[in-house]
Amino acid sequence: MKICVSTFLSRLALPGLMSLILLSPALARANTITTFLVSGTAENISGMTLDSCVYLARCAFSGMFTVDTTTGTVESSGLDITFPGLPTFDTLDMSGPAIIGGWGLVVLSSSDGLGFIFTTPNPSSLVGFTGGLINSGLDGRLDYSIISGSITPAPEPSSLVLLAGGIGLLVFRLKRRFRKKSAIH
Repeated sequence: MKICVSTFLSRLALPGLMSLILLSPALARANTITTFLVSGTAENISGMTLDSCVYLARCAFSGMFTVDTTTGTVESSGLDITFPGLPTFDTLDMSGPAIIGGWGLVVLSSSDGLGFIFTTPNPSSLVGFTGGLINSGLDGRLDYSIISGSITPAPEPSSLVLLAGGIGLLVFRLKRRFRKKSAIH
């Protein structure tokens, strides 16, 4: 029994190592552009009800943006931040270190602007950024004041597809080997 287990493990090691070597460049590239989910709470300071958010109520906002974590730049595509009763903020205006610390991001909608500041491990760059907390923010028309929020990485579908493909290849190879072995015996 001991010989069969060690033979099985040694036969599993080579395809596993080959899959890891072949997939490693693709996995490394998949992690350079990262989509981040934005969510938090903002207070309606507009003086009126905005969609489902009444005056002075704290309401949820959400969205996403993408960062090239190799160069540390926010991508202009993939921006989508939504507040109740306001047009979607989907155009990048500027991004950079904030004077008061953290990182500032200004995004625009068709009729408004939104600026917010969030924490980063390195306050002077987004290289290697993995997420943070939103400290403060306002929209240009003073409809909402951001109370708190978070920025977290979204799961990358391409990484999951690569992982599934690698596991599928291993299973296929092992199945084929065991069929050959059982046909011989």
